[in-house]
Amino acid sequence: MWCQVAGVTAKDSLDLARLLRGAEFSHERPRNPFDVFDIVDPRTFTRLLIRADLSAMPRLPPPLALLTAQKLVTEPLLLDALRDALTEKASTE
Repeated sequence: MWCQVAGVTAKDSLDLARLLRGAEFSHERPRNPFDVFDIVDPRTFTRLLIRADLSAMPRLPPPLALLTAQKLVTEPLLLDALRDALTEKASTE
């Protein structure tokens, strides 16, 4: 229901969260995406990247860059809130 109110599908918001977690986990030290995302079938990862419009990138960008590059969630207010949360998290580390 909250996703609908925010104007985004639950699948898109969950996929974006999954990508952001993966980017956070792997941006300091490159890791195998199948380990990061707990994926067995390469087609699953490929579909996720295509849906997010990230398939042309050789590896996942850092979280803030991923947020800008992805196409799953495009609502400016939501992106600003996510950007603020990521920036705040980075400043406290």
